Amino acid sequence: GAGDPFAGLDHLVTSGALGPGDTCMLFGVGAGFSWSCAVVEILNAPSWRDR
Repeated sequence: GAGDPFAGLDHLVTSGALGPGDTCMLFGVGAGFSWSCAVVEILNAPSWRDR
């Protein structure tokens, strides 16, 4: 679904697999041949990481 890349990013950040200074690429696939991606650099540990 549309939220899968963000759920994956949340999992990587909260598990400690991604931290400040790391870069990751998020991919999404939609109906037909629609593809999207975003390159995200983690600058700071987000406040929701420790919840």
